[in-house]
Amino acid sequence: MILDFTISNFRSIKEAQTISFEATNDSHLEDYYIIHKDKYRILKIATILGANASGKTNIIRAFGRLYDLML
Repeated sequence: MILDFTISNFRSIKEAQTISFEATNDSHLEDYYIIHKDKYRILKIATILGANASGKTNIIRAFGRLYDLML
């Protein structure tokens, strides 16, 4: 289970960037988008938004690299 994923010095991402999968305290649509696991409230879905050439694809590639390292 990944709660936070921080990337730095990977392709075009130089400074540390963090994507968090923990839900806020908002209970709107909680039954659809949030899983309760122990003391954590985890999002089922996440969105990466940004301008063109801002590094969105590099974040996805970093997830792929993490997957490769884990195998």
